Amino acid sequence: PLDKQIKTVEPTRNEVDVQGTIVAMLDADQLIGTGQVVFLDLGKAKGVKVGNRLYVVRRGDAYDDIMGPTTNVGQDDRRFPARALGEVMVVQVGKHASVALVTLAIQEMGPGDLVLMRKSE
Repeated sequence: PLDKQIKTVEPTRNEVDVQGTIVAMLDADQLIGTGQVVFLDLGKAKGVKVGNRLYVVRRGDAYDDIMGPTTNVGQDDRRFPARALGEVMVVQVGKHASVALVTLAIQEMGPGDLVLMRKSE
């Protein structure tokens, strides 16, 4: 069950470098944008904490073919540089999974897209 509560989450310093994936969203029939809740395959076991901010990225050819933007979701072609699609902030952390809020969406995202957290200096 999803806990429904209102709380203020302050940004927290990122203490580790980690890569994960958006594994699910609340509304499966839509693309992900600002203000939506997503679920990540990263948790306390990987060093993730409430308030951590992660970039949502894709690596691959940014050209949207005739099939539309959803065909590029989850693209991880390392021949291309990562391009940022947006940012999420972790609002709840479990041992192996987290709940995050999309705080910035430059482009639509979907389950399968990568999330990157870089250690703060």
